[in-house]
Amino acid sequence: MQYRSINFALSIIFTIIGLCFYASCREANTYLDLLPFMAQFRFDWPALPSAVNGALPSFIHVIIMSCLTATATTLRSTKAWKIPLVWFAISVVFELMQLNFVGISWLAGTFDLFDILAAALAAAIVALHFNLSNNRPTTNKPLSLALKVPLLLVGCLSTMGTYMDDSCDYPDRSRASCDVTPLYMRWQDIRTLNEVYFSAENANTETQIAIDQGGLVREYQGIDNPGKIYVYNQYLFVNDQLKGIHIFDNSDQTKPKYLAFVRVVGATDMEVLNGVMYVNSFTDIVAVELASPFNYYRSEDALPYPAVSSWLPSMAVFRRDGERIEIDEARGMVVGYEIENGKRFFFWDVEL
Repeated sequence: MQYRSINFALSIIFTIIGLCFYASCREANTYLDLLPFMAQFRFDWPALPSAVNGALPSFIHVIIMSCLTATATTLRSTKAWKIPLVWFAISVVFELMQLNFVGISWLAGTFDLFDILAAALAAAIVALHFNLSNNRPTTNKPLSLALKVPLLLVGCLSTMGTYMDDSCDYPDRSRASCDVTPLYMRWQDIRTLNEVYFSAENANTETQIAIDQGGLVREYQGIDNPGKIYVYNQYLFVNDQLKGIHIFDNSDQTKPKYLAFVRVVGATDMEVLNGVMYVNSFTDIVAVELASPFNYYRSEDALPYPAVSSWLPSMAVFRRDGERIEIDEARGMVVGYEIENGKRFFFWDVEL
């Protein structure tokens, strides 16, 4: 009985050490973080080499499971070494299953040779402890199935790793960390490009007057991302999403003639009223008079800042170094995000 009590006490002690380690040292999310009492185990963990910190859970795991198994059995000292050997073997199998070419993502871990070495060291220490114990029972009663199954289940589940699989699926079908950083388009780049371009190859009186008064000239270059289409009097308006509005003379509906392009960064919608075209520009509203000299007005922050976080892939969060990132609206408009490997994804077809 004393032998079992010692091993049970050792399993409890090392379990507490393991909880303290995960609460204090592991920056990545773990399933243990879901336990409400984990905060009680957090303290200033002593500085250790990274290899030691990385392998310590494997070391602790073999000791805990070996001692728990020894608590439940009465193997003679000549056979007790088999207990840590079995848990070492289980640890090695699961560690090998984390090799990249095996591709078992649900293990949520990475192969590390130091983990195997740590498990081997723990098995050797436990075997020595069993051999040196002076109060070993002399019977040889094996574990019953009712004890084998729970012990094996607990041991295998815990050796699979406690990392939460926080990988997210991204638009290019890759999987990576759910921590992403926002990509900003500066307000300066959004609000200083207030330009209207006219076609010199048309007979429209208003556009020709604008050109004569120094208006910019650029011929039709096509529509990259057509959006809303709007008809007003003899004019046809086509939104080139996030870039601006193309204006056509629609007098001959079978052959609209290009007249002008109003550059509005972030444009996705428009409306025309009393000869004035209103276009959204992310959080701003741009008003352009549809008569010479086509005056261009911008009302800043007339619209609310969009909830860009809701456009992230499922489970993805704006975060850096484990800390959540708040959107800095003063920096500009968040137009996309960057993942850990440097890949960038945009909410819209924009150029930074």
